[in-house]
Amino acid sequence: MLAMEVFIEKHMVETAVEMFQSILKLHTRPDEDAYHLILQVLLESGRTDVAMEIYEQMKKDRWCNPVSSTFLLMLWGLGKTAKIGEAQKLLEDLKSKNEISISEAHCQLVRGLCEGPWMDYAVQAIIEMYELGFEPDENVHISFVHGYIRAGRLMEAFNYYKDAVSSNLIAPKMDVLTLLLSSFCAQKNPEIAQEVLMAMVETGLCPDPHIYVSVIQCVLEQGQGQLNPWLSGALRKQGVDKDVKFFSSIIILCTDAGDVEAALSVFCQMVTYHSICPEKAAFSALVFKMFEYNQANFWQKLFSAIEGSEMSLQTTIFQMVSDILANVDEKVANHVLSLMKDTCLSKLTIRPK
Repeated sequence: MLAMEVFIEKHMVETAVEMFQSILKLHTRPDEDAYHLILQVLLESGRTDVAMEIYEQMKKDRWCNPVSSTFLLMLWGLGKTAKIGEAQKLLEDLKSKNEISISEAHCQLVRGLCEGPWMDYAVQAIIEMYELGFEPDENVHISFVHGYIRAGRLMEAFNYYKDAVSSNLIAPKMDVLTLLLSSFCAQKNPEIAQEVLMAMVETGLCPDPHIYVSVIQCVLEQGQGQLNPWLSGALRKQGVDKDVKFFSSIIILCTDAGDVEAALSVFCQMVTYHSICPEKAAFSALVFKMFEYNQANFWQKLFSAIEGSEMSLQTTIFQMVSDILANVDEKVANHVLSLMKDTCLSKLTIRPK
């Protein structure tokens, strides 16, 4: 048994099978674990034909007949390899013997089909379950979402997930949505990626900052212009409160992509809603990008946000502005100073070096 496990670990499936067959020929009795180990390896590697042979041998074994876990393993494996005929025969056999919950057996078959992924077969199998009066469990519905993702049918995966959650068939799942979101980002589909993020937040899940970064990066890489206004609200409300490094990284992402409006929007959120200011590198990146675009409305928006912030923040930001203006062309600095004259910053004396 130990030697067989070693061969399996080294992916020497054929050698492991030969050793198992030798054990049978020597009339040594394999135990249940030995049967299950070799069956699982064969089914996972797609060797369903050999797995069926060993399963038949197990049925003839006077000392170690198949048990419920054996049947479930076989149904999963037959589903994974789309051996529909064999799976149906096994189901019929199980029904006549009443050795296992038929509902559980159907669930296991569907999970195997989703693992394939053989989603059209899986749909037929789940319809059959409902027709027989069986209710798929939560794991089956989650398997469907994973199966559609494996098959590259992302919109079907997302729609299935939304329907299952709205029907209370499954609870909101962060891991499932994270996988969906990364799949949409990889597919360069920022619009739906933002919808997935929205589904997270609206069902009470709190995404990690890196999830927001993934979506924002996807939006910016596709040159879609301004970030979805909803995304700004989500940043304000969920899970990233007072995370200076996170917001700063987004500002840099936006400025690198040339999206000044998005970067400025994030800055305004920081000072207005969270009473924090970005790291100096991020603020400098934003200001220098604003110099490059030279649009008065950008500066007005910046100064307006600073005016609405706490006094301690105003002082910190003023110092950063002062440091930047001290190191730029005097003409540019004077232009910015002129834009500041009707704001609270005009009370502070700024003179470029």
